[in-house]
Amino acid sequence: MKEIVEKVGVNYKRIPAQIFVLVGLCLLGGVAYGGLVFTGGVFGDDPNALYAYQRLGREGFDAFYGWARPFSTWMHKLVIPLTGINMRRINLVTIGLRVLSSWMLYLLMRSMGEGSEEMA
Repeated sequence: MKEIVEKVGVNYKRIPAQIFVLVGLCLLGGVAYGGLVFTGGVFGDDPNALYAYQRLGREGFDAFYGWARPFSTWMHKLVIPLTGINMRRINLVTIGLRVLSSWMLYLLMRSMGEGSEEMA
């Protein structure tokens, strides 16, 4: 990362570490999951969950995920009405949420007091 920034010509020492981490997480998320956005990929149990949503509305997620993954129900209830049933948009939003939650965990670890700089 350091070499890339030097080639671009940016003085990386002036950029806060939090921004470096966010950029790195965005790049990592793009490499790991970016193919799903461009292909509109559907994976795992997405087709079944979307079918439950089409049949029962937002409560379809409770019926499908509620017994095993209650966290997934509220996330899907928020994301799907905003994105519609468009896998590119759904994947883009969920990748963004993954990157954001990873960055927030980094910021939390960094702020945990004495010695937190080394831990993060």
